[in-house]
Parts: sequence; C-alpha cells; structure tokens
Amino acid sequence: MITDDARIVDEGSCQVESWAKFNQNINEYWALPSCNIGGNFELTVGGAKAHGDTVDGGHWGLVQVQGKTLLRAPKTNDWSVGLAVGHVKNEANLISPRMNDHYFYIPWTQSLRNDGLFIHVNVGASQKNDEKKYIPTAGLGMEYQIAPNSYLIAEGFQDSSEKLAFQGGVRHWLIPQRAQIDMTIGNKGEWDRNNRWISIGIRLLSPKWH
Repeated sequence: MITDDARIVDEGSCQVESWAKFNQNINEYWALPSCNIGGNFELTVGGAKAHGDTVDGGHWGLVQVQGKTLLRAPKTNDWSVGLAVGHVKNEANLISPRMNDHYFYIPWTQSLRNDGLFIHVNVGASQKNDEKKYIPTAGLGMEYQIAPNSYLIAEGFQDSSEKLAFQGGVRHWLIPQRAQIDMTIGNKGEWDRNNRWISIGIRLLSPKWH
C-alpha cells in the first residue's frame, strides 16, 4: 500500500518490503529494507528499477532514504500517529508515487474490532526535482480481516502528480509476523488500460538481532 500505517518495526528488528508493479507501458521493481535502530526510529534505505516504453532510454532507477518515528504507539482498539521524512534520488523525472527529492507525511492509524480492521490516513507534502514549492499528498486506506491470516486491503491516494489513484487486493501471512504476501490491482487518473496496474509484493520480518 502507498498509504502508510502508523507503526514501525519492533526495536532491534528489520524488515524488507519488496514488490513488482506492472502496467501497459512500464514495469517497476522495488525493494525497501528497514530497521529499528533506536527504539522509536525506523530507518529505510532502498530503491527501485524499472523499464518501459514511456521512459527515455527504456529504464530508470532511484534510491530512497526515509526516517520514521511514532508520536503515539499503536494499541488494540486505539489510534496511533507518527511522522516520516524522506529523500529520493531518481534518474528520470517520471511521475510516480513519492519519486521526488524531498517529502514528509503524518501517518495516522485507527485499530477497530480487536485489530480486525485498520483505517490508515496520511497527510503530507512532496517537492519535485525542478520545483521549489511543496505539493500536498494524501492517502486513505483500510485493512479488513477476512480469515485468521488474511486481509482485504483498499486505498485511495493522491501523490505528487496530483492525480487521484485507487487500488485494492488481498494480503496474507504465510508465516504470521514473519512472511507476508499481497496482490493488488489499481488505476490512476482516467479509468483506461494505460493507467491500470497489477502489483505483487512480499514482506519479510526478522527476529530481534540484539
């Protein structure tokens, strides 16, 4: 999901979020490893590669660095809130979620139904490579438990391209709290095949390393 949750990796643990996104003109491949390096601070350093007909030279890449902290920790049937700040260095000025020089956002999460339903809200802004002004960004997402280890996920978000996008799908824990997979379909802007995509992702969480 592009809409982030107000949670971070457990202290002394790491995770890798990786996914592939396919549409009519371009395929993207992402990997974002992150670790909790200070109790209430999660550091992410990762990136992406892609190729497609709409990019000069047929490919592009980026490196993303992000710091995230919690201002109110998550609890069952309660809300949590955090702050994330990041920087992206990209090879091509391609319009896509968070592909900007600088960004920040506030993630807010509400737990309901004993963690059977999560509502996520993001409010923030991003600065493109060639512009000095910050452009507002926002997201609204949900996770709804349909089985002991399975969730329906859906979200709507507006990224720095100022186009509203939607996606939905399923998320499943292969190994609870260790390995998770998900699959979504989505669309940005006008509902046509050039703007549709399919994504397949995996999330791996480590035991504590200290």
